[in-house]
Amino acid sequence: MPGGEGIQPIYCGNFEYDLHMREIERMFDQYGRVDHIAMKTGFAFVYMEDERDGNDAIRDLNGKQVGRRALKVQWAKGAGPTKAKEDKRFDQSKPTDTLFICNFDQRITRYSDLESHFSGFGRVMRVHMKRNFAFMEFDSVGAAQAALEARDQTRMGQAVITVQYNVEEAGGGGMVAVKAEAEEEALLVAAPARQGD
Repeated sequence: MPGGEGIQPIYCGNFEYDLHMREIERMFDQYGRVDHIAMKTGFAFVYMEDERDGNDAIRDLNGKQVGRRALKVQWAKGAGPTKAKEDKRFDQSKPTDTLFICNFDQRITRYSDLESHFSGFGRVMRVHMKRNFAFMEFDSVGAAQAALEARDQTRMGQAVITVQYNVEEAGGGGMVAVKAEAEEEALLVAAPARQGD
């Protein structure tokens, strides 16, 4: 497939923010088996099992009008400067007690779902959800490390989630910035106080 080993992702972008993962899956399913979808805000990466099916989907879906927007569908560019910068940043990251979790279905995933999916590794101190990503703080680095190793690239409902260490950059970022914002808005929820949704 273009650009690498394994399943090459297809970039699907320029759709409305309220488009759901199931709708994207239905669009691509008609061309072949979809292995999984990594949903972002305003775009997604679709992983199809067969390159020929991916080529057919790209040919037919690129430029297709969905709502008020024309989709942009193409093979993901895996070697651009943004990807290189992100790879370097995460390669240099060190284990922390806070994980960054993304790609879950924001319509149906609740705090309790995340807590349940990550239970058994240590005490969850805080969870902060925002759209289709979250930060989860554990009581120790070891607990976060065990959770990352066990839960990265696992299914949560219909989605395959990505789990990474929270990377704090100079000048803020990561959970530090989210904590400040959340405390101002009283959105940061202490996990032990939650009794379900």
